[in-house]
Amino acid sequence: MAYQKVGSNKGKPHYKTIDRCRIAVRLELLNIGLTANDIAAHLGMTASSYSLLKRTQVYKILKQQYFTGVLSHLDQDIIGNTEQLRKTLQAGVPIALENLVHFALRRDNARICMEATKEILNRDGHFAAVTRIGLPTSEQGGFTSKQDEETAGELLQALALVSKKKENNTDNNSNNISNTIQ
Repeated sequence: MAYQKVGSNKGKPHYKTIDRCRIAVRLELLNIGLTANDIAAHLGMTASSYSLLKRTQVYKILKQQYFTGVLSHLDQDIIGNTEQLRKTLQAGVPIALENLVHFALRRDNARICMEATKEILNRDGHFAAVTRIGLPTSEQGGFTSKQDEETAGELLQALALVSKKKENNTDNNSNNISNTIQ
């Protein structure tokens, strides 16, 4: 007969592991410039141990909870300091762009390469997909002149005139039909 210890934590993470995960996630979110080695050193771990920690389910869940705001009431340092968050995001832009270029250069996975290429083109704006809400800027080759505005006005007047003529013809045809029926 196998003996099982009452209150065993088999399969459950240790509290020290959970605390390290929380600290690591906070450091990662608040200090975008820290490398994995810096965070590992702060936690008192080796880089390889920190890498293994990041692969655990506890770490992934905690990171997701911080991103979705589930733990926002527990950690007001991250949520309440919007200026710090803006600075963190600004610091992360060059890294994100570097990653985007890296994925665009990958030839082993065509789907990832294509998605990254589309994102780069959309960010640039010159070759973006046509989903604009306003007029294109002068850099995009869409700045209008006074002559363009006059031409557009004349076209609108001509369209309104054609619309009135069709409306009058429709009214005349309905009058002719009603006279014929009477």
